[in-house]
Amino acid sequence: MPETEILTWVIKWTGVAITLIGLFIVAPHALLSIWRRSKDWIKRKISSLLQRPQTVHVGLVDGGAVVEGVTVLQVGGFTWDESVPVEERIARLRAYVESVESRLNNSFERIAEERTAREQAVSELEAQLRKEINELRGIIEAQERESLVIDTRGLVPIVFGVIFGNVPEFLATWPAWHLAWFWPFLGFGLTVMIATKSWTERTAGALH
Repeated sequence: MPETEILTWVIKWTGVAITLIGLFIVAPHALLSIWRRSKDWIKRKISSLLQRPQTVHVGLVDGGAVVEGVTVLQVGGFTWDESVPVEERIARLRAYVESVESRLNNSFERIAEERTAREQAVSELEAQLRKEINELRGIIEAQERESLVIDTRGLVPIVFGVIFGNVPEFLATWPAWHLAWFWPFLGFGLTVMIATKSWTERTAGALH
């Protein structure tokens, strides 16, 4: 009979619906956690697919070569006229060496200052991250403890859902077709009643 087939379909999908509702009643935080982790996993996969390889550019800045952000000074050759006396050549060379040493010392000082500033910034960032990580761990642990608390009333819709999903043809014809509509109404009605009571209690608990 077409009516029996319709009722079988109604009982079967009512069973699926009330089973899902029952699972949510039993452990809502666990299901929400699974949902969030699934979304995070999907986002990570999409992100990894969209990533492109980065190119490191090498160029010249102020007469120096830049390789991965490090400036290498390039010093030209030192020349003089052949008629310049040896003493003057030595004096010029000494002055040139002192100039180079001075520039190197200045560069090392700037590098040391920048390194100190960066190390301090990294230390501050590390401390902030550790603090945030500890706070997040506390939140996660609290949610995990809460997810272990189950509401056993949700087992009633789950049992109805399992029965409805496994023997919908039998229920659609027992005790008689016109009385078999009682089953989906009974299962769905009990599920709504239990879900409403569970939600009310959880909301009241959250407010306190």
